[in-house]
Amino acid sequence: MFYALRPSPLLLIFVTSYLFWLASFGPIFMLILATGFALLVPAYAKYCFLALDASANGLAEPPVAGVELLVPHGEWRAHKFSFPFVFGLSVITWLWDGIGAWLAFPLLFLFLALVPAAIVVIAIEDRFLRALNLRVLLEVIHKLGTRYWLLTGLLWLAIPTVFYLVVQQGWLFTALFVLFYNLLVVFHWLGRAIYARRDRFDFEPAISPERDAAFEEAERIRQRFRVLDRVYAQRRRPVAMRELLQYIATEPEPLTAHAWFHEQLMQWEKLRLPLEHARHYIAALRERGRHAEAEAILSRCQQADAGFTP
Repeated sequence: MFYALRPSPLLLIFVTSYLFWLASFGPIFMLILATGFALLVPAYAKYCFLALDASANGLAEPPVAGVELLVPHGEWRAHKFSFPFVFGLSVITWLWDGIGAWLAFPLLFLFLALVPAAIVVIAIEDRFLRALNLRVLLEVIHKLGTRYWLLTGLLWLAIPTVFYLVVQQGWLFTALFVLFYNLLVVFHWLGRAIYARRDRFDFEPAISPERDAAFEEAERIRQRFRVLDRVYAQRRRPVAMRELLQYIATEPEPLTAHAWFHEQLMQWEKLRLPLEHARHYIAALRERGRHAEAEAILSRCQQADAGFTP
């Protein structure tokens, strides 16, 4: 909930709320505020999707608001979401005033239940018509599970609060601030939900344990090849095996490193050093109780050299 209290999102929420509040005073203010609406309101909507992207990519801090938010092109997801969202709320408000709450309230309940799913579809796929497809929205709800209903609960709480503040109290600015604040929080929470369920969405965030592990593994392989090159250069000297074993001992999984080096070493033309390493590998396997694997390595080495003994 405190995500939107950082300077950048808080400033955008305040300015957007203030513009809508001023616009309520009549056509003169609307003319004065035309430029502000044309730039700052789309900037808020665009920032919501940037906040979702940042959270979905594993970033804890919200994006810093910059001049690029005022650029009207290049990011159309905000427009694809804003139109159906504002249109839907407008229709429900009209029904509330014209027919009554008995019809408008259930429609508002259903509408807010589907809004977060539409946000996810637009954020990930950037396709407007898919966001209107009920089957697609239900699939998103299923993928997010219970997290989805927590997000929807925030909207169920915020929107009726806005109606109450406006209709009963006349606190329009406060109502607008509550609306835009909670909407940004919903985008942030949706991003975190996508990050947590990234496997279900086939989403690859910029920062994740899987990416970190893949990077570490790639770096480990590069380091192994560097060690292998040094060992090959010193293959006729006793120091070669000592350096190899010292490096293997530093790995998180020494047996995995033994297996990797065994595969590489057994491709050498001269097998003296590879077979010497195999003795250490077999001993390590037996020490861990992995006797079947040790026997398989022994059999392979004896096929390469009939006189091989562990």
